[in-house]
Amino acid sequence: MSGSNTLGGTIKLEGEKAYRESITKINSSLKVMASEINKVTAEFSKNDKSTAALTAQSKILSSQVEVQKGKVATLRGALEESSQKYGENDKKTNTWRTSLNRAEAELAKMENSLKDVNSQMEKSKTPLSKLNTELSSQGEKLRSLQTQYKNVVLEQGKNSTEARNLASQIKSLNSDIKDNKDKLNAAEKATAQLGDEMDSTKASTSKLSEGFTVMKGVIANLAADAVRILGRNLVSAVKSIASSGIEFESAFAGVKKTVDATDEEFEQFEASLRSMSTQMPTTASELSAIAEAAGQLGIKNENLISFTETMANLGVATNMSSDEAATALARLANITGMN
Repeated sequence: MSGSNTLGGTIKLEGEKAYRESITKINSSLKVMASEINKVTAEFSKNDKSTAALTAQSKILSSQVEVQKGKVATLRGALEESSQKYGENDKKTNTWRTSLNRAEAELAKMENSLKDVNSQMEKSKTPLSKLNTELSSQGEKLRSLQTQYKNVVLEQGKNSTEARNLASQIKSLNSDIKDNKDKLNAAEKATAQLGDEMDSTKASTSKLSEGFTVMKGVIANLAADAVRILGRNLVSAVKSIASSGIEFESAFAGVKKTVDATDEEFEQFEASLRSMSTQMPTTASELSAIAEAAGQLGIKNENLISFTETMANLGVATNMSSDEAATALARLANITGMN
């Protein structure tokens, strides 16, 4: 901005007109961001607490907070200039002071909202998703440190104090990343072993399934087990699909075959699946396969994303096959009106 500078959280401009023009532009930006928050709330509707919804809200709120901070700094500058030019108790000065007080109050509300959303995001994460997020963050930090190290080595040499400090940080971070990867590999190995155990007990599956379908007195158990079972089997099935090299576009085409939706809804589904894949150790292709199965079961469009997220997070051991679990969930859908 021409003729402006920032000192201690205060933006200095040239004249009252410049301040008013700056505040007008900032208010316009804030108005757009508020509409984006409303759009996210409307798009996710009943799923406004899902990982994808919370991620979208957090991103917009973070931007809102930064813009609002700029507004507060600009108003401080305007107040200081007015005080010097007209005096502390002048009507114009008091008008700027009132605007500043309101802006600071609004900033506090935004920061609390952002803190709330981020807290909900943290609580909604499973241990696996937390580990996946930590690994992603560590990877970004490692790349940044490596870039810094290269620049320092070129400028000061690898034996310089700064280069040695960066090398030490890189070594320590690599060790932490290895520890986390070892944890993830151990979990994947345990999951694979559990899959082998499930195959070895396939003969007993049909009897257990029949028991669930004929006992009217255990409908509640059927409902709970069917959801957990289908989640386990769907995740297992899509892991196989992903390992075959099917890319997201191809996988998402399956969703379009089983789900009756508008182009706008499909765009929303795609964005939600991609966003969800960054919050958990499940790829967008795998999530698409779960969504495709949900379409086959007749899950309503408004429940599709929350259903997919729930299935991806479930990893409870079961003896029922995928077909039997799907049938059980279909019965559950009829009972609960979920479809």
